[in-house]
Amino acid sequence: MRALAPEATGLMVWLAAALIAGGMALGWSPAPEGAAAQSSGHEIRATHQIRGTVSGPRGEPLEGIAVRAFGEYGDDTWGPWSAPPTDSEGRFAMEVPEGAFSFQLSREFADGGTCRLGYFGSDGRRAPLQGMTRLVVAREDVEGFAITLSGLPSELCQRVEGVLIDAEGEPVAGGLVVFADREPQSQRTDATGTFSLLLSEGSYLVHAEADLGGECIVEGYAGRPGRIHVDSGGVDGLRIVLSRGVGASPTAIGCFFPPATVTTTLRPGWNLAGWTAEETSAGALFDVIPALEAVSAWDAGTQSFARATRDDPAGAGDLTAIAPGMGLWLRLSGEDPVTWTRPAAPAGGFVSLQPGWNLVAWGGRDGAAPEDAFAFLREDLLAAAAWEPVAGEFRRYYPGAPLEVNTLRRLELGEALWLKVGVARRWLQPGAAASAVEVVGEGAPETRADIPSRVDDVLAFFGERTGFFVPGVTFSVGEHPVCADYGSGFRTIRLSESCVVAIAHEYTHAVQFTAGGGRTAIWLVEGVAERWSAQYYDHAGTDTYEDYVRDRVIRGARFAEAPLEEMESRTGFDAQYNFAHLAVDWLASIAGGDDALFDYFEARTNEEDWQVTFERAFGMGVDDFYTSFAAHRAEVAPLNPRVRGVVLEPDGTPLVGATVHARLVPHGSVRTVTTGDDGAFERVLESGAYNLSLSVDGCLLPWTSSGSPVKAVTARSSRLEVDEGADTDLVITSSATVAESCRWRWIRGIATDLAGQPRGGVRVYPHTWVDGSEVGTFNPSVRTTDDGLFAIRVPEGRYGLSVRVGSGYAVGHYERERSLTHRRPNAAQVVVGATDVDDVAIQFGVIRGVISGPNADQVRRVGLQEGNHTFHIPAKPEIEFIAAKGTFFMAVYCSSFRPVGWYGGDNGLVTDRSHAAPIVMDDADVTLTIDIPTSVTCE
Repeated sequence: MRALAPEATGLMVWLAAALIAGGMALGWSPAPEGAAAQSSGHEIRATHQIRGTVSGPRGEPLEGIAVRAFGEYGDDTWGPWSAPPTDSEGRFAMEVPEGAFSFQLSREFADGGTCRLGYFGSDGRRAPLQGMTRLVVAREDVEGFAITLSGLPSELCQRVEGVLIDAEGEPVAGGLVVFADREPQSQRTDATGTFSLLLSEGSYLVHAEADLGGECIVEGYAGRPGRIHVDSGGVDGLRIVLSRGVGASPTAIGCFFPPATVTTTLRPGWNLAGWTAEETSAGALFDVIPALEAVSAWDAGTQSFARATRDDPAGAGDLTAIAPGMGLWLRLSGEDPVTWTRPAAPAGGFVSLQPGWNLVAWGGRDGAAPEDAFAFLREDLLAAAAWEPVAGEFRRYYPGAPLEVNTLRRLELGEALWLKVGVARRWLQPGAAASAVEVVGEGAPETRADIPSRVDDVLAFFGERTGFFVPGVTFSVGEHPVCADYGSGFRTIRLSESCVVAIAHEYTHAVQFTAGGGRTAIWLVEGVAERWSAQYYDHAGTDTYEDYVRDRVIRGARFAEAPLEEMESRTGFDAQYNFAHLAVDWLASIAGGDDALFDYFEARTNEEDWQVTFERAFGMGVDDFYTSFAAHRAEVAPLNPRVRGVVLEPDGTPLVGATVHARLVPHGSVRTVTTGDDGAFERVLESGAYNLSLSVDGCLLPWTSSGSPVKAVTARSSRLEVDEGADTDLVITSSATVAESCRWRWIRGIATDLAGQPRGGVRVYPHTWVDGSEVGTFNPSVRTTDDGLFAIRVPEGRYGLSVRVGSGYAVGHYERERSLTHRRPNAAQVVVGATDVDDVAIQFGVIRGVISGPNADQVRRVGLQEGNHTFHIPAKPEIEFIAAKGTFFMAVYCSSFRPVGWYGGDNGLVTDRSHAAPIVMDDADVTLTIDIPTSVTCE
């Protein structure tokens, strides 16, 4: 998705909270008490008080701390609900509705400025907002809720000071300086360009906004690209320099630090070194290295040297310019070594390779192993060598050669490399783009280990395809309130742990909005991101592009009701990613392919209408393309059938805000639609059989549909057959009101490992069952606390419980006898009657594995087999299953469901099931490696 900049996101969240809480704040009531509930059938949530204390690390009460509570975003519990600042005993009290809440603390200081102290969960300790265990308020007041800070506010809050200046060193008055953490904090500069604000300890992205536009560089701080760390000493002396684009409209700019430098010791005679800085003239080298007599560079196109000398610095021979990424032979006079320092700019690690030998600089990660450095080149790399000046010989590397042959073990930043390749390639060296990778929250260990190599591969793939890369992107993975987004102002890609698969999609947005930056149609933005992301995963061996288009894109595009021309704005787009992908595929096929798509974004500016750029880049007008695509869509992906109808109360009045659920039989996807003010609904469904259900606020209602084309199965679920090419009209009448049908209870329990130790962070999902048939998930999932505890609020009824860990593929279902099963039909039904259920115990182990070996990318699926049943997940470099106690076997697959091998323990991959190594789940988790040899092929 194309995310708002972080400060805009924070403003929208604040505005939503203000609108929801506005009636309460103004003392305004829309109707007499109870009237709204009686007219709509929705439940009234009782209110209760939270009374508690805020204390320091040694138990000392803290006065003047502002406490705000937040419920579920988008729900009527959201708030924020505020309390007056804590008194001299650290006490506070606030009134909230029933629900689950997190808390934000802040402190205003007398010397100016408010410091946010972070978010706090049910244990009273600071934690990331995403995945935090919330305090549940139900049935009664909460007494004695204790919040503990890790330090005193005067210790946690530090002053960050600096100045905002232009390229000439003049102060920029009135510019906005933003430091972004979970919530951005900002300040405008005074007449001298100075800013000073309070930030709690942590790591912050730096961002500036002024009329200058262009580029933002942070001086006076040695840190990661675009990010400062605030600790007990505070930060002062920051110099934020804005340059280029004077007179442009105010622009939000992510700030970066000056490039690092690299130093090489040159000796008398010949030296081999790399040029890692921006382009310069050959003569400039002679100015900075007085002992330099001659310099030679290799022309890979002609497979010959170009040369310049001190007597002829302009390069009458043929070397005139020194380009980023060049490897250079340098001949020095004299008797003493010379120290040569130059910038290590990102462009120095982005090189073009031609068939045959190439001499290039290494501008990537210092100390990288050749296997990692050359991973993207794959089989196209034939040989590599680097010069060892002390020994006066080459260190060599041949892919797949024994260790004693490969004497090149580590690559040093700034050295030169001889590379022999078989085909022309663009190569973005790992680490050259100076991108930062961070994990927010705990994060699964395998995710931490895998992300840096994924980032390197994604950047290299896009660099080769587009000839372009985005420097200084931060890839933030873990506990985020979104699945995935890209904040262009900060060049930050946020990925929840279960959404790491979106890394290529979001990096496409970074390319789009850095190459050109102008606004354009959303269908084009998202469609290109979907296309390039799918192409990347084809390259990575996850799924072929043709399979993805057939199975996902065309099928999904058939749900798009609006024509493409109505999807130019974010509102009109309505998350129609597959439809946009189909449109961009058609555009690429008739108007110049992916090169034309990139050229379009590179040419986009806000100085001209996007339609003008479109016609220039693709050779046709936008309206002509819409006409062409409409005809193409009608042929390959016609609109699915439409189901429409009305939902009525028992007395015949429209039931507003009810949700109709259509679950594809058997155990297929669920499509939902919510009724409007007139009780009407409309939804496009693919042909097939569906179980229909009706719910309000997560409570399943009984209903009838006399005279409508449904076959009654139970009072709460009926069968609907949707025929290809035929629309369906329904009249659904609720048999009872929400007040009559819904009595709320709690399902409480614990998740543990096989040794009985609690598992925190496990997602628990309730599935509603009616008369022995599962009809869907109507209530939100919860995450277990550090003590493994969970509590889910549900109406009376029957429920199955599913659990997930890690990336989201590791799934199991609660079963009383064995505690967990992979087979949903075997899952236990938890009966919730007149009282809460408090005794659910879900025990399971985790099998983690790594798929490696020369043909690892050939594997498409991995299966965990117990008895005659096999549970499949997509193959990735890191895989994960959850399982009950027992004995299992693991198989790997290509595109069919016939295994191509079995995990054989120390014997590697075996082809016969009888030779497979058993995986015994007893009292501990299991970690294993599946090595895919060259003998395994998936042709």
